[in-house]
Amino acid sequence: LPLIAIRTLISPTFTVGYSPETDEQTIQARSAGADYLGLGPVFFTGSKADAGAAIGLEILSRRTRLSDLPTVAIGGITLDNASAVMESGVVGIAVMSAILRAADPRDAARRLIEVVRFARQT
Repeated sequence: LPLIAIRTLISPTFTVGYSPETDEQTIQARSAGADYLGLGPVFFTGSKADAGAAIGLEILSRRTRLSDLPTVAIGGITLDNASAVMESGVVGIAVMSAILRAADPRDAARRLIEVVRFARQT
């Protein structure tokens, strides 16, 4: 469903995320009714079969700058690349495998939270 249609079906207090596939969709997301953007997959991910091709850090950075909406990056984010992802200007990251497949999921989650907190302070 288009975002505008979703807005007519739900409570105005609901938060609606949108995953644009183009720069144009990124620019139009706010007027279409989005509250935040989910951009990705940033890197290859095996967590979602239909995730599509990785957009990489350059496109992530560009799309983050194209919109004033809060942006969350998703897809293939690990402890090794989370800092670079946060440097793109996103407000947060969404991860699965980096935590669920870690030898110590609690430690992995803690370290990812530290990366996000550090990036938000700089």
